[in-house]
Amino acid sequence: MNPFRLSFILLFVLFIVVRGYYHRKSGTVGEPIESEAENKAIPFLRRRAGVPWIIGVFVYMVYPPWMAWAELPLPDWLDWLRWLGVGFAAATIALLVWIHHALDKNFSTHARIRADHTLVTSGPYRWVRHPMYPTLMLFSLAAFLLSANWFIGAPPTLIVALIMITRPSTEEQQLIEKFGDEYRVYMQRTGRFLPRLGR
Repeated sequence: MNPFRLSFILLFVLFIVVRGYYHRKSGTVGEPIESEAENKAIPFLRRRAGVPWIIGVFVYMVYPPWMAWAELPLPDWLDWLRWLGVGFAAATIALLVWIHHALDKNFSTHARIRADHTLVTSGPYRWVRHPMYPTLMLFSLAAFLLSANWFIGAPPTLIVALIMITRPSTEEQQLIEKFGDEYRVYMQRTGRFLPRLGR
């Protein structure tokens, strides 16, 4: 088996296991796909693009010739890019475990603050307010590199990009309403997606 496809299968399954474990642990299994505060384009794209994408990923893992129509033929001398994808994917899974562990029961798949929500400032949240989004973006790009298939890489990359553009402002407004000045002070010392420099 192609080492990149094998790496893709192992890392993708590990990603699903990690997300599923923490999703169940947080008690969010069965939540509706959208909330009142959610940008309507996000659940729409999840429904319309999500199922074909999952089917495409499954086909790629089981019988890749059926996904050859979406291949991006890369010359052998660019194999280092695909190995970079292996490293990125492994790193993002480790980051996801760290992020989910810090979030614990505050995790939700969409913009919603629960009554028992607490302000998380430990783990990666010590430096970054929204570490989950760049981590998911990095995993999407890693999947792109590993598979060398635009159908595998493009849909999740575009959806995560849309979420990064639209959702953080909504979440931050909700958190300000919940925690007030405590969250405003937290915002001043942290970056949105990357740590603040010079602090």
